[in-house]
Amino acid sequence: MVNKEFESFKLSIVKAMDFSGSEDEINKLKKTILDYNNNPLVNEKNKVDVDFLSFDKLYLSQNDKTGPHTINMNISSGFYCYECIKGHCNVQDTLNSKKGKFDKIICYSLANNNRLARTMTYGLINYIVFNTLPIDELVKQIKRAIDETNSYYLRFNEMGSFYSLDSFWKCDEIAKILKEDVISYSYTSNKKLFDKVHKNSFMTLSLSLGFADVDNVKIEDYKQTIVVQDNYETIKPLLDDDRFVFCNEDCSNCSQCKNKDNNKITVFIRHGAGHSYHLTDVIGIECFKNKQRHSMFKNMSFVSKSLT
Repeated sequence: MVNKEFESFKLSIVKAMDFSGSEDEINKLKKTILDYNNNPLVNEKNKVDVDFLSFDKLYLSQNDKTGPHTINMNISSGFYCYECIKGHCNVQDTLNSKKGKFDKIICYSLANNNRLARTMTYGLINYIVFNTLPIDELVKQIKRAIDETNSYYLRFNEMGSFYSLDSFWKCDEIAKILKEDVISYSYTSNKKLFDKVHKNSFMTLSLSLGFADVDNVKIEDYKQTIVVQDNYETIKPLLDDDRFVFCNEDCSNCSQCKNKDNNKITVFIRHGAGHSYHLTDVIGIECFKNKQRHSMFKNMSFVSKSLT
């Protein structure tokens, strides 16, 4: 059943966003969010906490996947993702225009945003806050969350991506200021941006190749990730290939994406349509235990909690 209010909300976001961070764009987004959150026809579970509607507070979260010692900070919503609409990303191929239906879901972030209006809204609120608060106030809020949770990792953009070179450098400045407190890391599928920043960044940055031809992927002097289809024929040969290490779906006991010196290629099993495909779903748990390069596996529920 189509949720007319939610579909209208998404279309309004697409019309408002130009990723400029301008006063006009920010005001349009604020109005869109407030109109949706105050709409009596919208289910209460789809609305955000009113404390965030002052638009001066970051939504910082933890979830079962990234673990109890990682702070997640999004600077946009995965729903209307800059890398997708600019054609940088090879995982999702929808939302390529300012109109039409949003029914082709490949990317996990997009699926999550399409399922949960509240998740999408928090990402948009962070976009507003990121573009309006001074960096010292952003750092103050993040540092408070780090201290309260005893975290030692900061992940930028668990959904969505950097939407400009300036947005990356602002995040990297935050990583620099907090370098004694946390290891910061992120991903981008924008090769041009990646080439400009990864060697001199304070955060650990991985280049996302999306659905890649594994036969032609080579170890480079930088970090890479690929996505593969969830079938045995695709995955089995990679298990014995030293170039690749599989994501074990539990960031809390893995340093692969956070370690600048480890340049093995991280393999993600395709996410899509609101489901998370795990290696065990394809090859079985015993094969996973015998072949996997990680020591643990957890089937995550992706339950998120706010820290702010």
